[in-house]
Amino acid sequence: MEEQDKLEAWIDGIIAIDGLRGPDAVDAKLDALGYVVDRLKRLRKAKGPSFSFEQYVHVQHDVIDNVLFLVPSNVREELGKGFSPVQLQVPLLLFLLIHHRDRHNVLDIIDLFTGRLANQFKEVDYKRTDTGVIRCYTNTRFAAKRLRDYGLLRYTHKEAYKTWELSLIGLLVASVLFHERAKNDEPWQIPSKELNTVSGISQEILSALQGVHDYQAFVERLSRICKPRADLFSTFGPALERAYKLLQGYVQALGSKDLKEAERRKLGPRFIKQLEQEGIDDKFHEEFSQCMQLDELVRGKF
Repeated sequence: MEEQDKLEAWIDGIIAIDGLRGPDAVDAKLDALGYVVDRLKRLRKAKGPSFSFEQYVHVQHDVIDNVLFLVPSNVREELGKGFSPVQLQVPLLLFLLIHHRDRHNVLDIIDLFTGRLANQFKEVDYKRTDTGVIRCYTNTRFAAKRLRDYGLLRYTHKEAYKTWELSLIGLLVASVLFHERAKNDEPWQIPSKELNTVSGISQEILSALQGVHDYQAFVERLSRICKPRADLFSTFGPALERAYKLLQGYVQALGSKDLKEAERRKLGPRFIKQLEQEGIDDKFHEEFSQCMQLDELVRGKF
C-alpha cells in the first residue's frame, strides 16, 4: 500500500481539475492523465511502445521531489501467458448465472467479471494487446464467443451483442458447476491449466453435460436453481422433454473428436434454433428467470 499511496499522492499533486475535490478526485485525475497521454501519443505519432510492458513490471516506483523514478529491479520473473479464454469459461458461466437478472450490458459484465477475478490475475493478464485492449478483457470476450459457439449463450435479436445471457444448456451447465464448486473453499478458482479434450471448450463444461444421463437428472439439475415446486416444469414439460432429446444428440456430437472444429462451432447456433422451435423461447427464458432463487443459493457460498 505504501507504493500505491505515494503514486496517488503524486498524481494528486501534479494534476488539478477545477472544482473537483473529495475521494473520487484521484480517479478522475487518472482518467484525465490517460486522455492526455493518449492525445500526446497521437500528436507525436508514436508507432509502438519504446518502454515495454515487460520492462515496466520489473521496476520499482519511487517519488522524490515530485518526480516519479522508475528503478530497475534485480528480480526477473517469467511473465508467462496469463489465463486463456478456455480457462475463463467456467468462472464466466458462474458469473452470468449469479447475475442472471441484472441484465448488465457486455462492457459492464466484462468490468465486473474481471474485477471479481482480479486477485487471481497476474500482471500479464493486464497487458494491452496489439489492438490496445487489456488482455483479460479480450480473453473474456473470446470466452463468451466460444460459449455462444457451443450453445451455452443465447443469440437472439434482443441479445445481439449487447449482453450475454445463458441459454437453457448454459443454465443447465452453470447449475451443475455452481453446486459442485459451492463445496470448494475457492468456488471462483480459475483452472490452473487448459483442461480441454475438445478444442475450444472446457473439460469441466463437457463433463457437466455428459453427466446428465436421463430426463429426470436434466430436470433435477435445472430445478436446483429455482424456487421449490416451480410451475414452469409442468407448464413447459413437453418442451423440456423435447429439449432433452435434442440435448442427447448434441452432447454426443459436441464430444466427438472426429468432427472438424469449423463444423463443431456450427452445432451451437443450430441447436439453439432447434430449441426455440420446440418451445424453449423468450417466454420460457423469462419465466425461468422469474422462478430462480439465486440470492438464497449464493449467500455464504460465492
